[in-house]
Amino acid sequence: MEVLYEECAHNQKAKKQSVFYVIANVVFWLSILAAIITTINALLYIPSPELTGDELAAMWLLFASQWIPVALSVSLGFFAWFIKRRVNVSYDYAFVSGDLRISRIFNVNKRKFLYEITAEEIMQVGDADSQNFERLSSDPTIKTFVCTSNMSPAEDKFFMYILVKAGAQRQLYVLECREELLINILKFARRGVLEDGYVSQEDKKAAIKKEEEKQRLLQEQEQVKEPQLSAEDEQELAALRAASMTKTEEVAGDGKEEA
Repeated sequence: MEVLYEECAHNQKAKKQSVFYVIANVVFWLSILAAIITTINALLYIPSPELTGDELAAMWLLFASQWIPVALSVSLGFFAWFIKRRVNVSYDYAFVSGDLRISRIFNVNKRKFLYEITAEEIMQVGDADSQNFERLSSDPTIKTFVCTSNMSPAEDKFFMYILVKAGAQRQLYVLECREELLINILKFARRGVLEDGYVSQEDKKAAIKKEEEKQRLLQEQEQVKEPQLSAEDEQELAALRAASMTKTEEVAGDGKEEA
């Protein structure tokens, strides 16, 4: 049975981070250019073998100082390269007849293959919003790979985890995908890999919607029980209470005088 399914977990901050990527890319190439120029300039200060004594020592010191701009340019280039690899990153998932291939996409147009998971290696799959995932992710013997740049899933997607046994090591992958990817994986994985108590995303959304409706009704009931008074009504009520207390005190005073 041939199955081809592919989807992408787009970076939800791509528009903003693309600007940082362009800046980092410009700084990276300028740093390379600066490193080349400063290196050529430093080589011009190689001390002449004809020099001796203090003149030779001074020239070697001058030659060494010329490498400071080179080191700064190279350091800035490495920093810009590091930023380029961290901003505007998306992930692509391609499932082909039992094999899941995960790639990282830089600034939309550059792709790098990361991992490949076979159906035979999968030990468990499920929803990352579960106690099973919390237990697995807190296990120090399991290495976790987060294959998404987003803190919350996009609409119609959820965070799915895949527990894999690669040799003697267990690995945990977190993907941001639609439930269709999970369904396709279950077609090729062995029986029993789906976590116990898994709730379909449709039922999960229905339960959340039901709970939100319940909370809304409770809030409406509270508002009916305790109606909110305007500022003028509150002032009038306070005045009536004060007048009532004054009258009560006067009556009590008259009673004492008669006694």
